Amino acid sequence: MTKQQSEEERRLREARERLKAAKSVIAELEGPRLRLRVSRRKLARQKATQSEAASAQAQAVDVSDVGAEPYDPVRKVLRVGEKPRLPESAEVKRIYEEMPSLDQVAQALGRDRRAAVKALAAAGIDIKEDIAKQWDSGSSLRELHKRHGPECDTISRWIKSAGREVQPRNANRQCDEALIVETYLRTRSANRCAKAAGISWEKARDILRKQGMWEK
Repeated sequence: MTKQQSEEERRLREARERLKAAKSVIAELEGPRLRLRVSRRKLARQKATQSEAASAQAQAVDVSDVGAEPYDPVRKVLRVGEKPRLPESAEVKRIYEEMPSLDQVAQALGRDRRAAVKALAAAGIDIKEDIAKQWDSGSSLRELHKRHGPECDTISRWIKSAGREVQPRNANRQCDEALIVETYLRTRSANRCAKAAGISWEKARDILRKQGMWEK
């Protein structure tokens, strides 16, 4: 081996040793940085998962927000558009005893009036007969409307369907006239006014004429 070749071998060995030392230093310095980058990616994935879970939860409805005093003491989460399960008949009856109002029962059950009437019927409560009994006890159509929600003409029709005659009461004549005016402003129908007050069409027309509201 010539002198020149020996020198090249020496220089090559030194270069390899320096490269090995440099790699060791690089590994020592880059180790924490690699671990930090991995931790950051893991944290980003965790935040994305939490965001998706929060979005799914925001699209749910809490049963406790449907109506007043929900019947089920256990809070459940429903998907949007899903209705809460109706309680047992005994529970529906208890709700009506505590809140003797069709609208309040419907709100507590998370249903409309029609469904609430059916739920009450399944519990053995005929809401139309009950309203008729309240009419028998002296409640006016307007009072029953405010208590239960349906319009006065609907209340009047329910009372008649329960076998009662809806006639204007002398003590409530002024109230009946106000009811006729209110109904006419809303419906522009003398027939609806007569049904709401439980009087004849001619009588309703005369009251409207007296109030200067009859246009025909």
